[in-house]
Amino acid sequence: MHAHWHGQTLGRKQFGMQVVTDRGRPITVGQAAVRQLVAAV
Repeated sequence: MHAHWHGQTLGRKQFGMQVVTDRGRPITVGQAAVRQLVAAV
């Protein structure tokens, strides 16, 4: 969800928040996948 909706899940979209890189850009599909993998571990 993060990568496809400009760094936002439904909840983050509602509150105007998003996951971004250190340069302020929305994360890519690869970055979102790694993020989910690490969260699952």
